[in-house]
Amino acid sequence: MATTDQTEADAQALRIVKRPEVQHARSNVEMRWRRVLHNDPPEEAWLSFQDMLTDYTYNYALKSVADPNYPRVIHIYTQPHKWRGMDVPGSRWGGNNPDNVYRIIPIDGKAHYRLDGQRIGSGPDDVSYQLVGDYQTTQTLGLLGGRDLVYKPDGSFSITLDPEPANGRPNHIQTKPTALFLFIRDSLGDWAEKANALSIHRLDSPDAPPRTDEQAAAIAADAMVNGQAQVYYYVKMAHGTPNYLEPFPNSSGSGGGLLTQRASIGDAMLGDDEALVITLQPGGAQYYSLVAHDYWFITRDVTRYLSSLANGQSQPNRDGTITYVMSLKDPGIHNWIDPGGLHNSIMMIRLQGLPAHPTVEPTVQSRLIKLSELKAVLPPDTKWVTPRERAAQLAQRKAQYEARLADR
Repeated sequence: MATTDQTEADAQALRIVKRPEVQHARSNVEMRWRRVLHNDPPEEAWLSFQDMLTDYTYNYALKSVADPNYPRVIHIYTQPHKWRGMDVPGSRWGGNNPDNVYRIIPIDGKAHYRLDGQRIGSGPDDVSYQLVGDYQTTQTLGLLGGRDLVYKPDGSFSITLDPEPANGRPNHIQTKPTALFLFIRDSLGDWAEKANALSIHRLDSPDAPPRTDEQAAAIAADAMVNGQAQVYYYVKMAHGTPNYLEPFPNSSGSGGGLLTQRASIGDAMLGDDEALVITLQPGGAQYYSLVAHDYWFITRDVTRYLSSLANGQSQPNRDGTITYVMSLKDPGIHNWIDPGGLHNSIMMIRLQGLPAHPTVEPTVQSRLIKLSELKAVLPPDTKWVTPRERAAQLAQRKAQYEARLADR
């Protein structure tokens, strides 16, 4: 079912992006970006400007074909890839997390739905089911977090979504008239983990015929133009003091992110001979990660670059902290964050599944040094890697991400 959902959604979205109204909206969005930015971004940022616009356009095309009368489980915020013979563009924006399997399900706030799921193996480190009321998936109307999700002994579960209160029903989200999507994150602390298998069922009869390409294109074009100001805001918000991460991670909810998450964002500005040493105290989080993004707050190609590390991929220090090194040149340590050749990179630390009352509060320390100083600065128990070990680390990363895309 999910494979059919994704195939149908991508096939229609690929038609939508070619329509003149969507191409006109893309040109309008590009013009607005150029007028507001002028010469602000560095030259290297402009090299990926058109790629950003392609992701932006396809993001809204996928959302426009999500019809609440005929709901589908649609994977989104992925990087460019091949799927069932189709060349699928990326759909990333706004600090997308490569550890997350992101999915959307269209919701009519007046209707009744049941989402059936199955945990595979140990399942993700954290999950969230967020009812949202905007096309940027940032306006939270309801939330069912991983700590509140009730599984059956076999790992299966069902979530009901309708306008009525729970009235004792577990795994229930009360919908609102302005609801657009159920936005789902499965956070994989180790990329060998599997996202929960999902299928959606509308329990009411449809009240309209399937959405046509013309109708979807009109929705996509309108959302692209109206959503640009918010996307611009997130890009500008992410750029801050050079080589500085907020030392005390803040709730992401105030900025439109996941309500149950804390995050720290910073702006790396590195020379070829420099390194940013970042030490994280995760405070008992079930899931944490450090991700490098480009100027437009979009992830690098995660199958080519070691541009992120999650908790299951990171090597902790003996005291429970984790030390990362971000640098353009490979420093030879396991916890290297590779910005993929970018001197200016947006960094983001996420923490999810934190204890209600942590015995140790999560903190972040960052320090810019010369690469030549690295050995003197790093903890004595730092794990160093050989070129062969690095190649194996990257090969495993590529294989696991591609397996994730194939397993839908």
